[in-house]
Amino acid sequence: MSRWCQGLAWLVVLVALPVAISAPSAHAQDPGSETEAAPVIVRPALISPAPSVERIIRRRGLAVAPIVRVTVGVDGSVSSVEVLQGPDGPARQRLIAEVEALRFSPATRDGLPVAVRIDYALPVPSTPAWRGRGRRGIEPVPVVAEGVYGVVLERGTRTPLAGIPVQVLNDDREALAETVTGPDGEFALPNLPQQSFTLWVPAFDHEPLERPVTVPIEQALTLRLQPNSTSRYKTVVTGKTADAVKIVIPVQQAREVAGQNGDPIKVLESLPGVARPSAAGAGAGQISIRGSAPEDTKYYVDGLPLFQLYHFANVYSVLQDEWVKNIDYRPGGFSAEYGNAMGGLLNVTLDDLKRDNIHGHVDVNVFHAAVLVTAPISDEWAIGVGFRRSYIDVILDAVLDGDGFSLTAAPRYYDYQIRADWRPDDRQTLRLTWFGTDDLLAVVNEAPSEQDPSFTGFRLARRFHQIQGSYTNQLSDRLGLRLGLATSYQQLEIQPGGFDFELTFDPITLRADLEYRESPELKLRGGLLTTITRFNVLANIPAPDKEGEVDTPGSSRPTINETDGGFTYELAAWAEATWKPVEDLTLIGGMRLLGYAGNNLSAVALDPRLLARWDIDNDAALTLAAGMNHQSPQADETSTSFGAPTLTTERSMYINLGYKQQLGEFLEFDVQAFYKDLADLVTNTDAFGAAPYDNAGVGHVLGAELLLRLNHPIVNGWVSYTLSRSRRRDRPGEPERYYSADQTHVLAVVAGVDLGANWRFGLRFRYATGNPFTPLAPSYYDASADVFVPAAAAAPLSSRIDGFTQLDVRIDKTWI
Repeated sequence: MSRWCQGLAWLVVLVALPVAISAPSAHAQDPGSETEAAPVIVRPALISPAPSVERIIRRRGLAVAPIVRVTVGVDGSVSSVEVLQGPDGPARQRLIAEVEALRFSPATRDGLPVAVRIDYALPVPSTPAWRGRGRRGIEPVPVVAEGVYGVVLERGTRTPLAGIPVQVLNDDREALAETVTGPDGEFALPNLPQQSFTLWVPAFDHEPLERPVTVPIEQALTLRLQPNSTSRYKTVVTGKTADAVKIVIPVQQAREVAGQNGDPIKVLESLPGVARPSAAGAGAGQISIRGSAPEDTKYYVDGLPLFQLYHFANVYSVLQDEWVKNIDYRPGGFSAEYGNAMGGLLNVTLDDLKRDNIHGHVDVNVFHAAVLVTAPISDEWAIGVGFRRSYIDVILDAVLDGDGFSLTAAPRYYDYQIRADWRPDDRQTLRLTWFGTDDLLAVVNEAPSEQDPSFTGFRLARRFHQIQGSYTNQLSDRLGLRLGLATSYQQLEIQPGGFDFELTFDPITLRADLEYRESPELKLRGGLLTTITRFNVLANIPAPDKEGEVDTPGSSRPTINETDGGFTYELAAWAEATWKPVEDLTLIGGMRLLGYAGNNLSAVALDPRLLARWDIDNDAALTLAAGMNHQSPQADETSTSFGAPTLTTERSMYINLGYKQQLGEFLEFDVQAFYKDLADLVTNTDAFGAAPYDNAGVGHVLGAELLLRLNHPIVNGWVSYTLSRSRRRDRPGEPERYYSADQTHVLAVVAGVDLGANWRFGLRFRYATGNPFTPLAPSYYDASADVFVPAAAAAPLSSRIDGFTQLDVRIDKTWI
């Protein structure tokens, strides 16, 4: 009952917190870059003898090795000693005092000393503790056998577990011998007497294991340890970065969030700064971050651009979760390493392919069927293949039958991934990936629409095929190299009614980054990124409405009937320096130079970025970030045929103030306040004979975000709350209005409870203020199109739809 009570108590705390955070009105959600080279980390090693510690152990007659959690500083000294397993009373204090006197070789990260927190199992003497003062009788000399040896694996995944203590106990539960598993999980306890013992593996990240053994053993033992929640849902801890805000969610935790169909990448919709995406309409599934347009946010896979994050309507992401390592989300104020984005960015970091054995899975759910296989082909190479195909077309065809719709090509999607990893040593990694998707949705009305008789249905097709490679090499303890190359074919087809729009892209992206650590106080980073894109546009559609305008029937708007094509070029060079003038202060300054050319866009922009971080103590930090972002207009907006070749880049200036606090062992508090000033936004001109677009738009976004994360072994999750106001002015002299995806309050509560016996309960609650809309009234009757054309009946975007509330519950049972 205690486990259930603890879980219930933490769950009540996590769910009740939002009530104290805000009460929305009726009108009305950290690490070096995940794409950097994997750091080379060397654990600290004990270099000083500990005879007094051994005396304490002998005096107490302990059968189980004491385990302490210590912080090892950059000089190898020990601080912050916590006894996880050991004696009580005065002996505990003596043990702490002796442990504090130990000296270790400092841990290193890429060759530089770093402070780390480790769990250290103190050695138990191989001879039993002496008890009593009387002379013992003569005992026969034991027959010594070969001993006990084997391997320790994680149950279910067969992952070798390194650094796990393994003990041999006698009948009195006294430890006769102890060892620690090696890098491949192997262990050996030689020269044991020829008799029966108990093999004991203490609990930490895994449940304890006890097994009787008789020496000599006939074959090597395989010990399988059951993982607990502590090991499954570890918080990702990374070094300090140049990003004002960086949230990294481990894929295992993201996968089990309720309401996401097991798709970890959809966790993005439950994080701070992200407005709830619409489920229907022209903007269905589009992600708006910190009050910016969906096209202002960029997506990456291993640091290389990703054309499409989700399948249509955000049903599933385009990447199978088995190969995803972390979801790295940055809502704003990011490093100079990234640019051409005034919103946020999401980088999906792929995990290394397993090389120990053949692995695979089969996934069958109500949306699709999937298969994935990974296999090693040598000590250095591993390959993998994955494929998914939906059968939503079969379900919807039956549901919509007889309801006035005819599905000429029912909704369906497929995606595939082919991978090859080369890892000759710990310093080099080459990852080759070929992946793609194909989405198709086509619906035909059996009867004309009353609102727009010309609309007889629509067809939407999206597909891309991308080949990319990324190579990282830690050239030395100070110098690291990362290279990336990606090319793809991207196509978007939209056919509303009798119209047609087809856009094709063929980009090639090359990036090269270097990182140099001059000293623990100074780090330099820089790189180049270039993208050359060939595009073709075929348009026979009504002129599109821009953001904030009244949505009028397509048949009443002027028609664009043009073909365009050509090349666009983007070249970016960036540099960044991280400097620690004093122990608790970190200054990070960066500069990004961007150049755009082609498709009648010729512009140069300079984006300075600055971040200051003050580490108040080991558990609290204050950050201040400011900078600028420029972004190129969309391809259709600068088209010579139906756009405005005179457009220039859009601009955003930002400032971000943040405070992060670790509250005890399990709770983390992070609050961010931000302001963005927007200028040179692309808007319609509506002037006779003028270009259709210019850069007259301005705006601003003001808000705050709260993220409260709980990482308890039984309950984990987070509370995410965003308070935001996003405003725009389309042209000088016009009144200011809300941005069409503005949501004043966005709240998400995510919780998972480990119920024991591999049962897990998950909950997600979401609330969002309704989006603004413009009240409409009939303006005039267009006889040629046979439609009533609406006009604004009030100020633009002056009303709001009702708020959105959602509760998802999930229950899991795993059989291992």
